[in-house]
Amino acid sequence: MQKFKKVISHFDKKSMKRDNLKEKNYEIEFLRALSVLFVVFFHFDLFKIKGGFVGVDIFFVISGYLITSIIFQTQKFDLLNFYLKRLRRLLPIILLTVFICLIVGMFVLSPIHFNRLINSSLFSIFGLSNFFFFSEAGYFDHEKLFKPLLHTWSLAIEMQFYLIWPILILILKKFIKSNFIFIFILIFISSILLSSLYSPRSNSFFFFTGFRFYEFALGSILFFLTSNEKPKNSLFCFIVGLIIILFSVFYFDSRFHFPGWNAFLPCFGATLIIYSKFSRTSKLGKIITLDFIKYLGSKSYTIYMMHWPFLIFYSYQKMGPILYLEKIILIGLILLLSNYVYKYYEQPFRYYVYKKKINFNKILLSLFLFIFVILISFKFLNIKINNPFIENSFYKNEIINATIEGNKKRNLEENQILLRQKNEKKYFEDKKNKKRILLLGNSHAFDFYMALNTINLIKQNYNIDYIDFEYLHCFKIKNFNDKIIDYFNFKILNRKNSCEIVFKDEGFELLNKVDNLILGSRWPLDTDFTKLIKFFKKFNTNIIIVSNGQKFYDVPTLYFKRGNKINDYAQNFNYEISYINKKIKLAAKENRVNFYDKSLLNCDPKCIVLSNNILLYSDKDHWSYDGANYFGNKIVTTRFFDLLE
Repeated sequence: MQKFKKVISHFDKKSMKRDNLKEKNYEIEFLRALSVLFVVFFHFDLFKIKGGFVGVDIFFVISGYLITSIIFQTQKFDLLNFYLKRLRRLLPIILLTVFICLIVGMFVLSPIHFNRLINSSLFSIFGLSNFFFFSEAGYFDHEKLFKPLLHTWSLAIEMQFYLIWPILILILKKFIKSNFIFIFILIFISSILLSSLYSPRSNSFFFFTGFRFYEFALGSILFFLTSNEKPKNSLFCFIVGLIIILFSVFYFDSRFHFPGWNAFLPCFGATLIIYSKFSRTSKLGKIITLDFIKYLGSKSYTIYMMHWPFLIFYSYQKMGPILYLEKIILIGLILLLSNYVYKYYEQPFRYYVYKKKINFNKILLSLFLFIFVILISFKFLNIKINNPFIENSFYKNEIINATIEGNKKRNLEENQILLRQKNEKKYFEDKKNKKRILLLGNSHAFDFYMALNTINLIKQNYNIDYIDFEYLHCFKIKNFNDKIIDYFNFKILNRKNSCEIVFKDEGFELLNKVDNLILGSRWPLDTDFTKLIKFFKKFNTNIIIVSNGQKFYDVPTLYFKRGNKINDYAQNFNYEISYINKKIKLAAKENRVNFYDKSLLNCDPKCIVLSNNILLYSDKDHWSYDGANYFGNKIVTTRFFDLLE
């Protein structure tokens, strides 16, 4: 231990000498400090900073600028050495974060979320976590509260950029040898156009590397535009850049599509600040060289990596609102821990590669293999974690276990219906002299199907069936971007339009033979309900559209943490529920079909997720198998029967 401290002490002295020998880019340190503060304040919901996530976009501009600078200013650029340096910069803290999350997660997370953590950890250590989260809920969804490694998506994009960008530049230097800026401008234009077209189509594109490349390219373009001399309009550039960033931070929120054109605004602000060389102005420029700013800037990466797991595990354990004082204390602990991690863990890997008997390259490789073996063991060998807290409190809990078993019954019942329809081409059971009700839609339509099947009056007088129909998304309102993409895909590339194929099919004759058609889904905000209603009215005029319902913190997990007090912590996260349901109701009224508001079955006014020792939801918003009986009884007390023909 004493020997290791000497190594660190020696490194600190060398680091100080290095900083004195070369000119420090204080604008970049300032931007790093500013960006990490914005990200932390956004995640902790402080100071009404709803757009603090743009700090990550600023980081990407900085990376593009610095990496391009390194490649072009190094006389004999060594690609392998470059990769090793980048790994020593990024990988140590990723491995440490993953390891800490695994240890804490074993005692805090439910087995379901711990298994998800293992999967995301594997992707994270290989720099691919953005693809893992691409397939899950969006960055702004409340599901993020279950993901301690969600923030590694940006590190994954950084690593992918570091892998691709140097090779691209080396190829350009070999074959083009000049006018590189025009190539970067072309990359910038292509990426931002595609990003602007596709980002509004899905929240998942927030994590897509290709749609972030224009941010890196902007940094590369900046490198060719800057010089050693301070520009004449330095103060103006700095102030305008800062105003643009501050505007972005306080103006943007989760309603805006990112990255696309929106992300360009804070990126452009960052380029103006770097271009300004503001720190070289007189006394005014010394503002951004304050020790506190340099402290935050130098440790921004560490703070970024530490803050999110701290917040998630604390939120997960508390399962309730975090007080202002708690947030301040947490941030203070994060800053303190980040300082020690940066000094005694990160820096030796980054700069002190060889020192006597200590080889940090080998240590890094050993750490990587160690974490990898642990993850593989958990993932593929099914090693039981000897942890009675997890085993006894979750899977052996009677109420949670009943919910899990009920979910298996639900899936079995749904699969039997689908197999009957597919193999036997048979809809509805043989029940004569009974009216037919057909439920059509996704899993939320099946929820309603289960609830109706618990009502004796319904079972006595009606024959009910369910069709899994995954094409309700085809009724999305087409914006300008969608029309351009559709034209490119279906007219120029001649790809098959699955929506057109399905709706031209003559398989909708069954709808003519039912007395009532009930449509149910987790309806997106951008659904064209008028178009949807008009399509299905061609086959049946007795239509009932079922509204959206509430969305909660994962209910089994909430019970795992709060037990019988769960109803006191049940909070609806579907903040757009009233707006969307009013939109559905209005379209239904205008087109003369019936509307049923299932949101009135709960949260009136208090939300109920546990009743008579039964969890009413199997996850965040699906009714549980046993909970269907509860909601069936609720439906009986409403005017639902008046809507049936």
